Amino acid sequence: MATRGWVARIRDTLGHPKQPDDESWPPLGLDDLDTALTDIIAETGSTVVLAHHVAAAAARGVPVSYVQPFPAPGAARIGFADGAVMIAHSPVEGDLGRVAIGTLHPRRVRILAWQPRADRVSVRFGLPRGEVTVDLLGFDQAD
Repeated sequence: MATRGWVARIRDTLGHPKQPDDESWPPLGLDDLDTALTDIIAETGSTVVLAHHVAAAAARGVPVSYVQPFPAPGAARIGFADGAVMIAHSPVEGDLGRVAIGTLHPRRVRILAWQPRADRVSVRFGLPRGEVTVDLLGFDQAD
């Protein structure tokens, strides 16, 4: 999904003209932008933003930097080299551990493929030896 599409949807939501070079178009304030993005996320689902970030990270080849435990069974916090931190879950026991071990290898763990779902984004990671698929559930804050 292109950034231009987001900008157009925000302008439509706020009722601004579509041409930003138009003199009558007021700049968006942070409160206006926050409200518009909240409305868009409510309308399209929270995974749209997550899927957009995953697609960009995959296209740029952003590697996984670390994997930390998360206080829920079968879940972990995955940190990417671009600073994004996401909550991940794997239905297969040990797959998140394999991703964690892969981050210690010189050949970095990267996103090979991704598939948006209704409530998550399924991601296939390439490891130094093999591949695993985990579900990214949402963003988290770095510690």
